[in-house]
Amino acid sequence: MIRLKRIVPVLMVVWLSAGCGNAAATDKDRDKLPDSWERKYQFSTTQKSDRADSDRDGLSNLREYRLKLHPRRRDTDRDGLRDGDEVRRYKTNPRKRDTDGDGQPDGDEIRAGSDPRVRDGAAPGPAVVGPRPADGAAGTPSSQAAPAPPRCDLHAGRDNLTAQLEAAPTDARICLAAGDYGRFVGLVKPGRVTLAPEPGATVRISPVFNGAANLTLQGMQIPGAELRGATRDISIVDSTFTGPVYIDGPVDSNIELAYDAFLDIDAPTQTSIAARVSLAYGGDAHSGVTIRNSLLAGGDADGVQSGVGVNILDNEFRDILEKGGPNHTDAIQLTGAPGSVVRGNYIHDTSTGIVAYGGLTRAVIEHNVVDLVAKGRRPWGIELYSDNGSTVRHNTVVYGRDCLFNTTCGSIDLNSKAGLPTGRGTVVADNIATTITVGNGASGTQERNLLRERRGAGAGNIVGAPVFEGGDRPGGYLGYRLAPGSPGTGTAAGDADAGIAPGR
Repeated sequence: MIRLKRIVPVLMVVWLSAGCGNAAATDKDRDKLPDSWERKYQFSTTQKSDRADSDRDGLSNLREYRLKLHPRRRDTDRDGLRDGDEVRRYKTNPRKRDTDGDGQPDGDEIRAGSDPRVRDGAAPGPAVVGPRPADGAAGTPSSQAAPAPPRCDLHAGRDNLTAQLEAAPTDARICLAAGDYGRFVGLVKPGRVTLAPEPGATVRISPVFNGAANLTLQGMQIPGAELRGATRDISIVDSTFTGPVYIDGPVDSNIELAYDAFLDIDAPTQTSIAARVSLAYGGDAHSGVTIRNSLLAGGDADGVQSGVGVNILDNEFRDILEKGGPNHTDAIQLTGAPGSVVRGNYIHDTSTGIVAYGGLTRAVIEHNVVDLVAKGRRPWGIELYSDNGSTVRHNTVVYGRDCLFNTTCGSIDLNSKAGLPTGRGTVVADNIATTITVGNGASGTQERNLLRERRGAGAGNIVGAPVFEGGDRPGGYLGYRLAPGSPGTGTAAGDADAGIAPGR
């Protein structure tokens, strides 16, 4: 059961005082927005735009400037809440996805009836992975129970699903009779509608959305899915995928895959799509797609591939391994993918970890555990080629001996790819790793990393062997937190520990 937290009055919100701007900055149109800021976000410097609300989030452009928010993104921190609602209604920090730092996004806490300003004490990482049973039992692995199944407002079968969906009011829940519904094209609803199986029923369905909106699919068996074009405000939760999800075109879409399982999917023998979740397009705008609290296991299809910004949060990737055929198998592969966030994932017993072989731009990779020692045995757990300005922090890349190429496991590699710009501007800080390797002209900064080997250890790093709470070979994500007194405790920014850190 989710514990409800008492709503407490907020006497002061410190972040409101942040970022009032530079009065001396050039402002040709005298709208109190510096020209440099207007150019950055593609506003006119000669026409006033301070009163406009360009992203329709409930805040004027001037207010967004003063609060250091994104004026063209309704949900700057991607926590599921509009910036205006965070400021006016919930009094949460619109620049921080998890205001109270308890590991639960503000939007999740609001929907669960808890207070996003008061810590629940949840640890970072995948506390709940995979579909949550409808009876409210804990997930696998889990320390949090699923909510009891809600009511059924409407009932539908294969013959009347479309009619019932058209008739459903906002916040309705349609319960589906058992069966195979085949391709489901959905439609645009003005407010959220949920589709779920009748209690005890098994429903197979293949969403093929091209512009559908405001739909939640819960507890389904999904042979495959396509989410294209202007599709937005879609959630697929507590479901089991036996085929891939192909996403092409959505921008700032608020699409969420959460508490799902992607099991034993091979490529290309089962499908021409090489990943369980494939965002097969590029561009500077963020997709708005989030994959979180899901289990991706077995088979040789990649876990997640993306050429566009994506959020990959608090998942478990395991036993995703090459099978000796033509397929190269990665847990997470990004190409370009500007603004991606890869956070809190537990990647183990896989062929590779987090890779960007074709370039990467301004990604944040943090609080992940990558353990390739037992099976994949690849020396590098995080590999970034031709990166531009990404941040790699508070990750634990697990050390091991006798790995491939007659070397050790557990390194972070910065490199450059022929034909692409030289890697530059990468910040590597507060990680635990064997070493950091830099090649082919790539450059970046290294700060306060705890490294096992002096080889490659820059002046800003610490050399030592970590002692984990879970011993030499922890059995889960949280076991990789540093034990009291270990090298690396209190050495990170803000006196935090190196590697994965509670209250991230």
